[in-house]
Amino acid sequence: MLKTVVDVSVPALVFSAMFVVGMELTADDFRRVARRPATVLAATAGRFVLLPAIGWLLVRSLRLQPAIAQGVLLVAA
Repeated sequence: MLKTVVDVSVPALVFSAMFVVGMELTADDFRRVARRPATVLAATAGRFVLLPAIGWLLVRSLRLQPAIAQGVLLVAA
């Protein structure tokens, strides 16, 4: 019973939060992004390249247990 509630409510809450944040965007926000595409590209590259690399370095340097290391890498990726 609880699993069903969680399986339905968590995606609904995430969708609601994303919808509310998206509704607060204005045309000026999109213009600002269009004026600075390099900033957007740098942030995107950082998210997809730097964060997993930092996670990997943490896992290697702290010598975490395999299950914890997998969790760190999953969250970083």
